[in-house]
Amino acid sequence: PLLLEFPGPDLLRWPERQNIISMERGATARFVNMSETIQIILGIFFLIGVYILTRFGVVWRIRRASALIIRDLERRAASNSESAVDLPYAKTNHFRIGVRDFRPKALESLIQSGLVGRTESGSCYLKTGRDRVEK
Repeated sequence: PLLLEFPGPDLLRWPERQNIISMERGATARFVNMSETIQIILGIFFLIGVYILTRFGVVWRIRRASALIIRDLERRAASNSESAVDLPYAKTNHFRIGVRDFRPKALESLIQSGLVGRTESGSCYLKTGRDRVEK
């Protein structure tokens, strides 16, 4: 029979039983007493894993927002400072309710990397090859 081991209820309550529970199809499950130290270590690893996955999620959403901004600037033909356009999501809205908007953060990242330029009036444009070198 297949033995499944998993942490169960406090084993001190049933000292007379071996904590073997019959399951469907003849499989048996055996409760294993997991020490508190192992539980804490597993909990910490779980929290670290969740934190790392959320960081990957944020990076993925910023990359998607960056691609959206570049497509938006290409669609509007904003290729130099004379044809720069105002983007409605260029400024963060602190009173927005709902899902987090990554476009302002992605736009700042694109400006810092030199792919997008910003005029003094705050309009944005997509930099071409020569403009990217002249940061």
